[in-house]
Amino acid sequence: MKRCYVVGVEIKGSSDQEIIQECVALCQACEYEVVKTFIQKLKSRDPKMVYRSGKIQELKEWLIADEVETVVFYHEISVSASRRLSEELGVEVLDRTAVILDIFSQRARSKQSKIQTELARLSYALPKELASLEQESDHQRGGGTITRGSGEQRSEQIVRKYARRKHVLQEELKLVEKQRQQDEKRRAKTLYPRVGLVGYTNAGKSSLLNAILAYTRQNGQPVMVRDRVFETLDTAVRLVEYKGFAFYLYDTVGFVSNLPKTLIDAFFSTLESAKQADVLIHVVDGSDPLSFEKQEATKSVLVKIGAHPKQSLLVHTKKDLVSSFEDGLWVSSYTQEGIGELLDQLIGLLFPKEVQFTCLLPYDKMALFDRLSSLAHLQIVGQEETGLILKVAGDVDHLRPLKPYEIIRKDI
Repeated sequence: MKRCYVVGVEIKGSSDQEIIQECVALCQACEYEVVKTFIQKLKSRDPKMVYRSGKIQELKEWLIADEVETVVFYHEISVSASRRLSEELGVEVLDRTAVILDIFSQRARSKQSKIQTELARLSYALPKELASLEQESDHQRGGGTITRGSGEQRSEQIVRKYARRKHVLQEELKLVEKQRQQDEKRRAKTLYPRVGLVGYTNAGKSSLLNAILAYTRQNGQPVMVRDRVFETLDTAVRLVEYKGFAFYLYDTVGFVSNLPKTLIDAFFSTLESAKQADVLIHVVDGSDPLSFEKQEATKSVLVKIGAHPKQSLLVHTKKDLVSSFEDGLWVSSYTQEGIGELLDQLIGLLFPKEVQFTCLLPYDKMALFDRLSSLAHLQIVGQEETGLILKVAGDVDHLRPLKPYEIIRKDI
């Protein structure tokens, strides 16, 4: 296991403890042993070196003493600053985006998530490779071994190489997306609404989906659950039926604060399921002391992808691990406590004007069946001499023409 420091500059008057702790967790998820954090408070960050020269020397001595070979900045730093620090310290210098990309590479299972992760890596790596080439060219020009023209030619070659690879990946992604869109069109024909589970990474979204499936006794396959960040990179979709109502439940990729733009761009189609949902279930880890901050970070990402404001339910998970509760909806995916209340509230949001009843539709009124079948759920459950017995569910206004034929039959 590699040993690392989590480092950075905290601007005086602000507190970065939340994002520092998050970066430590990200490093641990990437199988780094975080030896210590090394934070300096300054009025501003030096764009060239980040740290002052005296602090760089102090950090170098600590790194040697602890036999640490990697430092990870909890905030973004420029390509040039990263290279200069690496030379000064004699160790690998990363930022949190690089760590997140490594985690995504380890977690990606499907073809779609692998393509999206590689696209994000290419967008992240190109400026670094160009900066490396520029610095190399500067050194060689100083020694009289290279001209500006040849350096520019090499940079153009690198840009073209990246562009070709991105084009290939984007074409492959289009094929995967085509299948996903066909699946979505098929689901849309059912008229069932869509519910998106959103929240901070490792907040318990997948566990909640599995708990809902178990509570409603669905046949849908449970999703994989592990107690680690970014376990879910692919959108999982399950059909849920509850008290005569049905909806599609989408489990989405988890968020972090300041989610890198390269990841938002690469995973846009995956994040789009949150944007297209009729209702969002905002999942918050109720046992996390930083739950409020992570709740706000999730809202920030939802705004970036155009999924906020949207009708939503705020749900605190892991009730079984908490002794005192704030106001709001609390559930335990482990004991299933609160799942019924969650589903009842969700149905109220999804179907505010929904009605269900059984009717006997005369054969000479079949035109109503044809007209309303695209607006509501009409299920043929029997047949009599005078007409068809239907179980219907839908908007009260849409189903008003069928109300005169409503029947109450104990044997239906």
